[in-house]
Amino acid sequence: MVLWLALVACGDPSDNKETETGSDSTTGEVPTYYADVKPLLAQHCTRCHNSDGLGVGDFTDIEQVEAMAPAIQSAILDNRMPPPASDPGCQDYTGSDNLTLSDEEKATISAWIDGDTPLGDPADEPEIPIVSDQLADPDIVLMMDQAYTPAYTDDNNPGNEYRCFILEKPDDLSSFYITGMAPIIDQAAISHHAVLFTASDEELAPYREDFEDGNGVDCIDDLNAIDGMLSAWAPGMLPIEFPEGHGVYVSEGQNIILQMHYYAGPDNVGIADQSGYAFDIAESVDTTVLMAPVGSFNFQIPANDDDYTHEESFYNSYLDLKIFGIFPHMHVLGQRFSAAVEHADGSETCLVDGDYDFDNQMTYQFTEPVAFGQGDQLRFSCNWNNSTSNPDLPVDEPQTTYYGERTDEEMCFFFSFVAVD
Repeated sequence: MVLWLALVACGDPSDNKETETGSDSTTGEVPTYYADVKPLLAQHCTRCHNSDGLGVGDFTDIEQVEAMAPAIQSAILDNRMPPPASDPGCQDYTGSDNLTLSDEEKATISAWIDGDTPLGDPADEPEIPIVSDQLADPDIVLMMDQAYTPAYTDDNNPGNEYRCFILEKPDDLSSFYITGMAPIIDQAAISHHAVLFTASDEELAPYREDFEDGNGVDCIDDLNAIDGMLSAWAPGMLPIEFPEGHGVYVSEGQNIILQMHYYAGPDNVGIADQSGYAFDIAESVDTTVLMAPVGSFNFQIPANDDDYTHEESFYNSYLDLKIFGIFPHMHVLGQRFSAAVEHADGSETCLVDGDYDFDNQMTYQFTEPVAFGQGDQLRFSCNWNNSTSNPDLPVDEPQTTYYGERTDEEMCFFFSFVAVD
């Protein structure tokens, strides 16, 4: 079964990439940290490898970079870093240059390490924007009222907790359009995902008293699906920023709800979290964007299968649409994804295609929107490794795995931002 909620409701990509920094390794000159290596780390690595990031080590600290130099060299030469992402040759997306390292960039870092990591002159450091998982200067920030400590007491979902919180809008803010957004994740170690959605006062009425103590409400069942989704976040994701004149509408009568999926893991019980969301907003836009999830519920991943693929498609019988971006989502068994539009005239447009990493999930925001007209099909596939060769296997022994929201269950979803063409 395929879900398309919002509509009903209303080769190696680095091979040909040129580098903008780095000494010419063919000249024999040893690259330096400030002129050559620090800009590459800022562009490709520090969004994860920082003092608060999911990656090991703080690559903004030269002493840590020098100490980890052999490990860094091994990771980039073995193609373990940067983590996998969709091939921009399938469909180019904003920031694709930041998610892949070219062979020349790898050679620059490796030559610097082999050359005993010279620092060079700080004055030689070029200006390169640092890639961040936060909006640079948001218009508004909405946070949980207070910190919440997950209890993980649901026997039906051991080690998982789904908690919904109202993010109270300022009194002087009525209806508006979201033109950019990024979550502020307080405790990344226990955060499996964050989903942002809206609920009217009437829809929220049965739960209103439960929200009053500031600790949110349990919402694994139905609360997170009573109205339209605004956004979804998973580890590694960069901010969502729509093209000029585009935005997601929030009406005056809608409440903004944040669902946090907390996952205890082996060592994370007792951690308090106070997350929220940052927004860029506008009073009006030319084009209203919707989030439209498409996915599957009817797969069965056999135990001990290290290469299981499920394919499905969604037929567009509704409207002529444009797709601005897409977020492929699986859990820790996931290893590859792909999606494409098969047009009614027989042609095909690739949307996303790549290896999957749970800690490096992206909403791929296309540099040009993709037409998805009536009579077209969106074909998608997910591939999983449900064997002991998967280092992230969530159980001791592989088990047949089905659809579910828990971290030890699986998903095959493609959350799409679309607009009527």
